[in-house]
Amino acid sequence: MPSHSKSKSRKKSEGNQVNNWTSFYKNQGFEVSQSLVDAGKHHIDAFDYGMDECLNKACKRMLPVLIKSPNPNVAAPFKQMRIWFDKFFLETPSKKEGGLSTSASKLLPRECREREITYSAPLYA
Repeated sequence: MPSHSKSKSRKKSEGNQVNNWTSFYKNQGFEVSQSLVDAGKHHIDAFDYGMDECLNKACKRMLPVLIKSPNPNVAAPFKQMRIWFDKFFLETPSKKEGGLSTSASKLLPRECREREITYSAPLYA
């Protein structure tokens, strides 16, 4: 997946996250100022930059690993093997019910804080 399309989807989800938590507090009768919204924006932007740019930069800088057959006297499907990563991809955190997750089961940081669970997602290489 090209990084620019992921950036756009992260920015779209960022707007949804901000709207979700601001709506929650507005529905509770609180006034949410734009300065409060802006106070956390740099954290979201830094996270998005790290996932969209830094993760794959780190991947490109990783050197390949050469694995040699541990015992040359034992038949093995390879004498040596080189392993490297082309790209990393971090999934969006989601609720897992019955071991399955769907796009409708998106998990927000606010919900994790309320439920005292970890906001995490699998990283693929």
